[in-house]
Amino acid sequence: MAMHALQQQRYSEAISYAATACKQSPRDAEPWLVKAIAFSQTGDLRKAEQHSRKALKLAPTHAGAYLILGNIFQAQGKLQDAVTAYKSAIIYKHDFVEVMNNLGSLLRCLGQLEEAEDYLNRALTLIPDSPVIMTNLALVNKDKGNHSAAIDIYQHTLKIHPDYADAHYNLANLLQLSGKTIDAERHYRKAIECKPGYVMAMHGLGQLLTSQGNIDEALQILELARDLQPGLPDISAAIADIYEKKGNDEMAIHVLKPLLASKPVSPGATLCFAKLAPRLNRYDEAVNLLKHQLTNPVLPSQIKTDIHFSIGKLLDSMGNFDEAFEYFRLGNTSSAITNSVPETGLAQLKLIQQLFSQAAQAGTPRSSNTSSQPVFIVGMPRSGTTLVEQILASHPLIAGAGELPYIGDILNSFPERFGPSKIYPACIDELSSFDLTGLAEQYLHKLSKHAPDAARIVDKMPHNFLHLGLIDRLFPNARVIHCVRNPLDTCLSIYFHNFSGNHPYSNSLRDLGEYYKGYIELMEYWKSIIRIPLMDVVYEDLIANQETVCRNIISFCEVDWDDHCLRFNETERIVNTPSYDQVRQPIYTKSVERWKNYEAFLGPLISALN
Repeated sequence: MAMHALQQQRYSEAISYAATACKQSPRDAEPWLVKAIAFSQTGDLRKAEQHSRKALKLAPTHAGAYLILGNIFQAQGKLQDAVTAYKSAIIYKHDFVEVMNNLGSLLRCLGQLEEAEDYLNRALTLIPDSPVIMTNLALVNKDKGNHSAAIDIYQHTLKIHPDYADAHYNLANLLQLSGKTIDAERHYRKAIECKPGYVMAMHGLGQLLTSQGNIDEALQILELARDLQPGLPDISAAIADIYEKKGNDEMAIHVLKPLLASKPVSPGATLCFAKLAPRLNRYDEAVNLLKHQLTNPVLPSQIKTDIHFSIGKLLDSMGNFDEAFEYFRLGNTSSAITNSVPETGLAQLKLIQQLFSQAAQAGTPRSSNTSSQPVFIVGMPRSGTTLVEQILASHPLIAGAGELPYIGDILNSFPERFGPSKIYPACIDELSSFDLTGLAEQYLHKLSKHAPDAARIVDKMPHNFLHLGLIDRLFPNARVIHCVRNPLDTCLSIYFHNFSGNHPYSNSLRDLGEYYKGYIELMEYWKSIIRIPLMDVVYEDLIANQETVCRNIISFCEVDWDDHCLRFNETERIVNTPSYDQVRQPIYTKSVERWKNYEAFLGPLISALN
């Protein structure tokens, strides 16, 4: 009867029936385990632990009792004790799959990835098609930096279990981390479709939509998630983050205030508060909260990386440059970004130049599309691209669309559109005028949706500098604005930002210098062969001579001057780059020659830049 009551979730009855059974059969471990489970379900973990231990005294080799005790330890936060209990369970039951899965998941949280992978692989040999085990194994691979292996596991899981919501959710997280936002959004939405009310997937989708600038939908989804599960502080923190991005600091603090008063403060609330702290002059409080987060032994590696960069940014603003650099260094060497392969990016630069050099550029086909709507802002990240876009977007005839993935979408569509062997850039000289016209129309169809009536629409994906040879063929009447900044300031600013491994050269000063040289070489090559107009905008010149440079930019885009472009900081629009807060302020000079504050640490970068 006790077990039946437990299965029916009638926990008080189960405890009562089990107590009677304990008196009737004092040497039977089972009723003690029933009481342990029932007490754990009602939240009385102290009594649950006591009854589990009693059961193990009566049956020291009872594998199930060790599983229950391990679960109770984990709920109490006694993680090493939980590991010991789980391992004891496996000693007495070698094929205990549930324990292997629990142990693998727990060891992953503790950062013991090799051992975690071993237990999960053992479990998977016993139940090869288990979606739970496969998902946990994928998470281990993600934490090890094996993102492609993790994606393969998720995709295999979804072939077998297409409606397994957790696999869709975790795959979406990884795709978003890898910059594949369109696919990530699809999997977040599929996770919610498979499991309506899936709050964590709603949280992920809300954050993704925020990053894409879809603020209204993001806020709607996040507020619904908060209503469904009010006790999750990171969802409220994501809502506060939206208000912070919109510049509504008062509302952001209103949402954060109860989160900051709770103990412990959640990582999401802490990171959001750290963004607000400079404007509130609460630097020390934010730094202390962030450092306290780092004492959490099971803090996810990606969150730990975010915190390192956040501390570094605050200390930099406070003038504590030596300590700031150490936190930036920790962020750049964290396990969350060890999947970076710097050589890949440098090889891409060289391959593109090589393949375009082999084609006779002057005689190559071009699109027949005559649209002058696209304006491409390119350059290295952190070179002033956001500032230039904000200046342009302040003009009533020009719209700023942000960092658009549409050129990347075109490149990725080549195998499906032209055949599996047509991989960019190897197939560039096989594209006909007809092909290029179709690709241009595909891009413009997406672009025009951002502002159908605008004379010019700005695509400021910085790394489109890689594809200027293709852009030249697609849009004969487009304009390209190339942003340039002091190489040391550019590279240091990249190093100080968490790109989550999406820019594989960004986590090493030496690799940054090597990649920067390759970028400059490619840009000089493009300038020698492309036919569409290209304008260099030097960040330092813009800071020193704002009006002159602004007027030159507007003239280059062939629209009449408008004084709003000088008051770009008053333009209300969502900016989804790390510079979103800077473009709310008038021109300032503190970012010029910033590298001198860190000169003592920049030997590898200076040497690489030569």
